[in-house]
Amino acid sequence: MDLLVSLSGFSPETTIFAAAFLRPKELLVLVSHSAREGIDFIREHVELPASHVEVRRVDPLAPVDLYERIRNAVDDYKRFNGVPNPTVVIDITGGKKSMSAGAALAATQLDSRMCYIDGDFNPEIRQAEPGTERLVMLDNPTKLFGDRQQESAEVEFGHGAFDAAYRRFETIAQTSPTPARARFGCDLSDLYMAWSDLEFDRLGKAVKTMRTRLNDASSRCDPQTERRLRVQLDFLDGLARRREGEPLALTFYLLGKHYEEHGRRDFAALLYYRMLESLFEMRLSDHGISPSKPDWAKADQDPEAFIERYRNLSELVFNREFRGMPFKVGMVESALLLQVLNDPMLPLFGLDQTKALRHLRSMSDARNASVLAHGKTTVSAEVTEKLGSFALRALRAYWRLVHGDDRVDDRIVELRFVDSI
Repeated sequence: MDLLVSLSGFSPETTIFAAAFLRPKELLVLVSHSAREGIDFIREHVELPASHVEVRRVDPLAPVDLYERIRNAVDDYKRFNGVPNPTVVIDITGGKKSMSAGAALAATQLDSRMCYIDGDFNPEIRQAEPGTERLVMLDNPTKLFGDRQQESAEVEFGHGAFDAAYRRFETIAQTSPTPARARFGCDLSDLYMAWSDLEFDRLGKAVKTMRTRLNDASSRCDPQTERRLRVQLDFLDGLARRREGEPLALTFYLLGKHYEEHGRRDFAALLYYRMLESLFEMRLSDHGISPSKPDWAKADQDPEAFIERYRNLSELVFNREFRGMPFKVGMVESALLLQVLNDPMLPLFGLDQTKALRHLRSMSDARNASVLAHGKTTVSAEVTEKLGSFALRALRAYWRLVHGDDRVDDRIVELRFVDSI
């Protein structure tokens, strides 16, 4: 191994045993001010050149001092030996108990293993029976128990960093003696990643995996979270199979709100835009108009009058000369068509006036100028907030029209990502 850090007290033998067992390339001995007599004994009996043995005195009641000594030794080894990831073991056998506690904390921070010298204690000589000494290796405490890593993974999960949380949960599940909670987090992170990325095939598989995990007694979460997750799984099962319509529109809003809360305004604006586009497409389909391939000759019983009404409204909203009916219907054009068709959804959220349609067009222009659309700028917080508020009003109007109630807000709360497990 590369570097052995050994705590030494009044009995220097444990440091000598640790060095003999591990055969390090370099040795750092940390001693308290009251344990100086054994230093020469250690130097004489370890099988290392004197230049490879360093002795440092530390305050046994100052764990930060001890940590700094160890960290500096590791950094020096990396720098002077050109080894970016040296194998480091901290021997916690000797020294005062406070030094062992500080060394264990240092091992946690530096991701190092620990060891101690065990033996059959002889009460007469008050030390291990000669010849019974043996080396016991301990993993880094975070790997041994995993609590800190679990907390870090859950923080990443709560911040919406599902890919990072997934990797950390996966590592914990492979090393922890109690992996159930980490496996739960791993599967839930994978589910939310597939949902966020709209990978429908992967989403369907993740739903099945998560159902199995929820049915596993060792993986149970609190009842409220479990109920929400089961509601989400039912919704996502339908989304993975249908991949369009109302489940997709609602997903666009949910993801937009998620990204807005995490400061990803361009993503949020894009998703709010897509939600409005989806709602308008569904309403146009009810009128027999396909946004991707519109047939204006079949759009109304009087096509010429229909086109003339659209022309007049288009010139008012876009403030430019009419260029003909669109070959492919965008979000703003969809709203204009629904107004011309007197669709009942628009009055429910105030989009049946020219001023409101112009406001929608201005928000659309701001979104189209984004680097994620057709421009080179970023969407401001104000525009994102306005677009999100507008999208929510549209969703509520659609819900009242189609479902006859105002419970879409309750639905949104149920389907929002859980932020703790």
